[in-house]
Amino acid sequence: MLASGLIDLSPTSRRLPRWMLGRRTTAQFLGILILSLAGFALSGTVMERTWEARSSVTHTRDVQLQINRIVWDLLSMQQSMQAFKLSDDPDHALRFERARTDIRGDILRLTELTADNASQRQLLTDFETIFAPYFAKLEYLFAFGGAADADRARALAMSADAVRMSAVLARMREHEDGLLKQRSARAETLLLALLPTLSLSAALVALLLVMLAQSIKQSTRDRELALVEKAGELAAKDMLMREVDHRAHNSLGLIYNLMTFQQQRSSNTAATREFLAEAANQVLVVARMHERLYQNGDADALPIGLYLRDLCEDVATYSLPAEAHAAIRVQASDAVLPAEQAVWLGLIVVELVTNAMKYGAPSVETPIMIDIASADGQLQVSVSDGGAGLPDSFDPQASKGLGMQVVCLLIRQLHATLSIDLSWSGARFLVTVPLAPCYSPASGA
Repeated sequence: MLASGLIDLSPTSRRLPRWMLGRRTTAQFLGILILSLAGFALSGTVMERTWEARSSVTHTRDVQLQINRIVWDLLSMQQSMQAFKLSDDPDHALRFERARTDIRGDILRLTELTADNASQRQLLTDFETIFAPYFAKLEYLFAFGGAADADRARALAMSADAVRMSAVLARMREHEDGLLKQRSARAETLLLALLPTLSLSAALVALLLVMLAQSIKQSTRDRELALVEKAGELAAKDMLMREVDHRAHNSLGLIYNLMTFQQQRSSNTAATREFLAEAANQVLVVARMHERLYQNGDADALPIGLYLRDLCEDVATYSLPAEAHAAIRVQASDAVLPAEQAVWLGLIVVELVTNAMKYGAPSVETPIMIDIASADGQLQVSVSDGGAGLPDSFDPQASKGLGMQVVCLLIRQLHATLSIDLSWSGARFLVTVPLAPCYSPASGA
């Protein structure tokens, strides 16, 4: 055919990618994603270690502060005791009592802070061993005092204890100073390592986003190209189908004309001419369908009113005299049917019209009426004549006539119903066809 000669419909067109990003890009994407996750995991680990190092620095400073408080409490107790002995001022006594209370709490707090440090724990034990007798002598002198020689001896012993406690506290402070330097250096090192790892993770994420954006853009472009190619293929197939419909219509028209010509030969018997007329009408139904598809431009849907009107006009032209063409009248509303169902309905209507012309004595005064209406999701077609009518006992399903048997078969194919209006003065057949939602008038088809 012409269309198939001009357009290549071979299955070599672009296909949509199975993966949105493509296999290679997906592998790259996953690789960068894994590296990004590894970078964030490394950054998290470094951040956690940095936090621990900073917490250790803070802990060391707390220990140093607590040692300084103990030194301050010792000096405060000693000075307040000496001042109270010289002046008996109650304020110095209150100051001594406050320092005595504070130093107990500070020693307890320092014990808690150094619980996980064996060296500091040992030094604190040494301090408490010296502090106990020192504190006892200090309280005795503050509360009672005594002979000058005894007070002098206690004072000398207290001074020796103070020197020993100072030495212990100095060693504790030196130990914490060493820890502070070590922990501060580690915290600074981890902080310096944290910045590059975060920068690397951020760079990987940025690269990941750029790759993702480019891949999505490329994928979208490929999909658009594929859709354009698909649209071109569909347009080519539609053109090909229209060409097929046109050629099928011409071929069926030729067959119809040959059968009509054969029907008019005088050598044929009446039965042969009747058989040829029925066969020609059935060929006409299919030919009209292909003609309407070609004119309508839709490969699957037919306007049923125009289609049946053309059929009935052709039947009148070839079966009735020129002056009796008006003996068949069609009243149709807008409705659309799939092509296959339209052919079946056309065969039913032509068969019923043919029977009406045989037995209904159609004329301009009493024409054959074909009414087509759609309502409530159904297509209703009635074929009526003004003849003698049908007997009350007439049953289409039990009819022995070939034409009515064909009608009943096609009714089942359409999932339609066939009924007879017995109140009509002549014969009136009612065909009710269910419409699919996409072909009902309410859907805008």
